[in-house]
Amino acid sequence: MTEHNTDHIVNFGTFEKAQKGIGGGSDSEKRLNAVENKMDILLKDSAELKANTKALQESNSSIKSDIAEVKGRLTNMPTTLQWLSILIAMIFTIMGASFAFIRFCLPY
Repeated sequence: MTEHNTDHIVNFGTFEKAQKGIGGGSDSEKRLNAVENKMDILLKDSAELKANTKALQESNSSIKSDIAEVKGRLTNMPTTLQWLSILIAMIFTIMGASFAFIRFCLPY
């Protein structure tokens, strides 16, 4: 038969020592209580996060309606080409009115 290498096996001693080290000691109870307290804190924090998320979603819906209103107003604004044509028309109107005033209203 072949021999097995048992160097990797850890010797815990007797079963009673192993059981006491796993769950029977007061140190492990303190650690368990500390973990439970931390879990309670995490549950409270997650409840607060859920409430904050709901509040953000409600404010997000109002922001969406505001953005839709701004988009609606922007679609009704004139384009650059329209602004340029308005500006050119105003310049020619002022030039024509100036010419007419100089030509027909001023005495010689």
